[in-house]
Amino acid sequence: MLRAPSGEKRRLVATLQDVTERKRAEQARDDLFASLSHDLKSPLTVIQGQAQFMRRKLDRNPEPGGDGLKRGLEQINATSRAMATQITDLLEFTRQEMGGTIPAAPFDLSLLARERAGLLQQATEQHWIEVEVPPAGPVTLGDRRQLGSVIDNLLLNAIKYSPDGGTIAIDVTRERNDAGDWAVLAVRDHGIGIPADDLPRIFTSYHRGSNVGRIEGSGVGLAGAQRLVALHGGDIGAESSPAGGATFTVRLPLPH
Repeated sequence: MLRAPSGEKRRLVATLQDVTERKRAEQARDDLFASLSHDLKSPLTVIQGQAQFMRRKLDRNPEPGGDGLKRGLEQINATSRAMATQITDLLEFTRQEMGGTIPAAPFDLSLLARERAGLLQQATEQHWIEVEVPPAGPVTLGDRRQLGSVIDNLLLNAIKYSPDGGTIAIDVTRERNDAGDWAVLAVRDHGIGIPADDLPRIFTSYHRGSNVGRIEGSGVGLAGAQRLVALHGGDIGAESSPAGGATFTVRLPLPH
C-alpha cells in the first residue's frame, strides 16, 4: 500500500480547509445579497402592486380624466420595474466584484436595445426614444441582463438630463479595427450636455457635472456602467459639445 509523504498530507488538509472556508464565505456573501435584494425591492413591489390595483379599478369604473391617470400609473409601473432591474444588477455587479464570474451567453444586442428602449419609453411622455438598429445582430457574448442595465442607465440619464424633452436616439452598429470586431451601441440626447472640464471625470464615482443644477442624482450610475462594460471586455466613452447634448458610446467585443 502506497502512503503519501507527511508533507503532502499537510498540503491536502490545508487545501481542503481553504476550499471549505471559501465556500462558507461565498454562501455568507450570497445570503447577504439575497437579503439586500429583498429589502430594497420590497417597497418597489408595493408601488407596482398599488399602481396595478388602481389601473384595474379605473378599468372597471371609468372616471372623467381617467386616461391621463392611466398613463401616469403606467409610467409609475415602468419606472419602478426599471429601478428594480437596476437594483438587481448593482447587487450582482458588487457580488462579482467580491469574487465571481460573469455568465457568458450569446445574445442579440439589437433586440436588447429595442426591448429596453420600449420599456423606458413608457416612463416618459416628454421624450421620444428613436431606435435605429439592424433587424438582427450583432450577436455578442455576456450577461444580457447586466448589459440591459447599462442601456437602462444611459437612457434614464438621457431622459433626466433633457428636462425640456425632445428626441433621444439609440443605435447599434458594427465596427472593425486593429483590435478586432466590435458591436457599438450609442445613446444620443439634446439635453444640457457635459461641460468640457467634467468629461474626463464623468465615469468617476460620485462625480456629477457642474451644470446639473437641481437635477437629482447620485453620481454612481455611470461608474457602475463603466465597470460592467469593462467586465465584458468592452469600453464606454462620452462626448459632448458647447451647444449641448451628449453621446455615450459602448463597444463590446464580438466573438470570432
